[in-house]
Amino acid sequence: MLIIDARTCAERKKERALFGRDVLHVPFPMPGSLICPQLWRRALNRVTRAVRSRLKPNTGERRHQVAVYCKKGIRSARVASHLTAALDPSIRVVDWGGVDNPQSTVSLEWHARMEKAWVSEGGLKVWSAWFGRPTRSAADARMRTLWFPPRGSVEQKASDAYVKRLGLHKLAERAARGELNHWVQQPHGNVRLLVAWVILRDQIPRHVHRGSPKAFMLDSQNVNLLLQYGLPRHMPWILGRITRTRSSTCDHPSVWEVGFTLMPFQHHENKKSQDKGIKLHQNAIKFHPTWTPSQRKRFEVNFLKHQTIHHSILTDFGQFPSRNRVLGRRVRPKDLQAVSEYMKAFEGDANRHV
Repeated sequence: MLIIDARTCAERKKERALFGRDVLHVPFPMPGSLICPQLWRRALNRVTRAVRSRLKPNTGERRHQVAVYCKKGIRSARVASHLTAALDPSIRVVDWGGVDNPQSTVSLEWHARMEKAWVSEGGLKVWSAWFGRPTRSAADARMRTLWFPPRGSVEQKASDAYVKRLGLHKLAERAARGELNHWVQQPHGNVRLLVAWVILRDQIPRHVHRGSPKAFMLDSQNVNLLLQYGLPRHMPWILGRITRTRSSTCDHPSVWEVGFTLMPFQHHENKKSQDKGIKLHQNAIKFHPTWTPSQRKRFEVNFLKHQTIHHSILTDFGQFPSRNRVLGRRVRPKDLQAVSEYMKAFEGDANRHV
């Protein structure tokens, strides 16, 4: 089945409701600008040409059904009826309605895809493996053994082996190739899918490729994708955007989930990303919908504090000196001394990760 996503140009810049190889996104003029039948016919013909091009035999597409859904006043029934008349009679065209309607077929399909991503594609597996039981005591234990074990320690080697034993490195390879980007590109999706996606692209490579440049290969992409898709669609409040949309308890991530979602900003060796990270961590403390004062304090101690350290190191040296050997950069004695002083200042801090 080929799914036709007919959106206005303005709407396409904001969001796309479905992602996948079976989705064809077709730009459509604003309905208000189609002031005569000729303009409507021209817009509908543009959709028809796009569909025919996709269904050509040399593209390898063999579709017997085409589903149409629209948004912002575009009548999906009108587009569907036009395609029915224009396409081969053997192709069945169905009207899926508007994505804004929770009872429409496209809305149900979107939720089904999110459920598949969470259960079948590995979202739940990643989240459970990383966070375990969502309690403070469990988090404190994982902080010492899995998340931030001391460098070169037995716990660090055990955490690397744990990641590989569960097969998370295979999911991380798929995420690195962009095959799991639909986890974060769905509007108003499961926020925990976003957390799992960030862990696969940011944390797992640091376990699997420890001591290799591959550990830092996705840092820039992660920041860009978070700012473009992840945060605006799953955590709009962290950008200072107060929305009145329907929400549930799963839309309110925990201290640890927010911290790991923002971790790419700590890891990216870029001054703008570090500045943005400081702002986002402060926004998390200020705008999270449900955190108590103690939770906000915990986030400040465990994450904002270390984002500030990363920011100060990058400001002082223009890079992270601890990566010099791995990346083949010249190691300056003064850099090693400075890093040693930073680490000594946080000696005994269970969750240090500078």
